[in-house]
Amino acid sequence: MSGADGLIVTLPLGGEEALHWWRIDGGVITQRGQDEDVRDAAGLPSARPAERIMALVPTELTHISWLSFADLKPRQAEGAGRIEAARRAIGGTQQVHAATRALENADGDVLAATIAPAALSGGLAHLQAIGIDPDYVTPVGLLVAVDDEEWLDAEIGAERFLRARRAVLPAETTLIDLFVGDATPVILRDDEIDAALEIGFSDPPLNLRQGRFAKRRTMQTFGKRQWQLIAATLALAVLATLLIALVSWAKYSFGADRQDSRALATARTVVPEAIDLVGAEQALNQRLMAVGGGPSFGAAAAALFQSIQTVPNVTINRVAYAPDGTLSATLSAPQADLLNQVLVPLQVNLGYVLTQSPREAAGGGTAIDITVRTP
Repeated sequence: MSGADGLIVTLPLGGEEALHWWRIDGGVITQRGQDEDVRDAAGLPSARPAERIMALVPTELTHISWLSFADLKPRQAEGAGRIEAARRAIGGTQQVHAATRALENADGDVLAATIAPAALSGGLAHLQAIGIDPDYVTPVGLLVAVDDEEWLDAEIGAERFLRARRAVLPAETTLIDLFVGDATPVILRDDEIDAALEIGFSDPPLNLRQGRFAKRRTMQTFGKRQWQLIAATLALAVLATLLIALVSWAKYSFGADRQDSRALATARTVVPEAIDLVGAEQALNQRLMAVGGGPSFGAAAAALFQSIQTVPNVTINRVAYAPDGTLSATLSAPQADLLNQVLVPLQVNLGYVLTQSPREAAGGGTAIDITVRTP
């Protein structure tokens, strides 16, 4: 929506924090600030009904991924993307909220983001308590667009992050060393940040307010004639649904075996030893892991980094990944008990299989060499 009016505000993390906000008029930032009472500071009491409100989610709360479903239509690809993104996330489909948006390209790419439901519901509740109900909740890192393979270093409000074409990372030393390496990120200027905010506000790249978090709309009242039209439409819809179900059942019954045969034939071009679809999937996963691929590293690394972030004074000195799916790392802390606070949740709560080799650190304290493997 070109020339949109409204407000951008940071999603609260908890407590009575002062929130960053930007007032948008005609698609351009006209005011900005950092206040606890954002509604009054940004002039929302006089806001017009058509105005838009967008909340920005910190990078540390979301995991962004790009998925591909070349054979599916956009709406189908978005549904498949939500399932796959949640499956890959820490805790699985029961512990995360996933949102998707089909990208307009020939590859059937889908942009996906996951977030802990408690973090999203808590932030929304805080904003609603001060009279703000966002239309869009967007991961802040997605506002910065990247066209090539370079890394960008951006700061929006109090949030500093790194963005590549298909990656969004918090600006933490460990993650920078692991993923950016020797590359030198390009630091965005203030005017470039403002331009990214204005473009992202006019065309939000992704909205986390989907499914159970979708914004409730005001119910419209109808007259007698409108209700009659609705009743007739519903009757036709029920009849059409029954016919579609019968046709789909017939197509599936006669076509499922043929589709399975085609899928197995395609898989055998890579793993000719497969005798059925289950064996083909296992063989393909083994091939992928043999070259250091697969989702195991991402999930194990994310789980390890998240656990470390919850315990102060624990540092990660080394991270490596073996082709067999094992993540290895070296951690250090002033006391051994701090390391236990990192490792126990990985084993007890998340079910990872760990090996541990503690030793005395060179500068004092305790170091430990670990391996983390999906059971």
